[in-house]
Amino acid sequence: MFFHVGEILFPLHILLILIIETTMRSFASDNNSGVHPLVMEALNQANQDHAVGYGDDAWTEEAVRKIREAFTPDCEPLFVFNGTGSNAVALQLCTRSYNSIYVRKLRIFM
Repeated sequence: MFFHVGEILFPLHILLILIIETTMRSFASDNNSGVHPLVMEALNQANQDHAVGYGDDAWTEEAVRKIREAFTPDCEPLFVFNGTGSNAVALQLCTRSYNSIYVRKLRIFM
């Protein structure tokens, strides 16, 4: 099956690849994109003065309180920087020191 794009005749599979490559976003990493405008607004508001870091600040206390309200009061939120950090923490929490994790490389082709 062929389609005209302007004056060029493309086979369907080539046209789909061109559409995907020019319109889809990459999910290769959560570090590839910018943040949502509301996140940036919150960061700008928090960036007004100095604060103690490493969990001893008002923002972390508020986040922990809200997470415990949403889930259960005795949960322990673990804050990480990105998806890789969260994957590592999750795998560590669901295994023992003598366990192994085998990962097969996943490839997605469109």
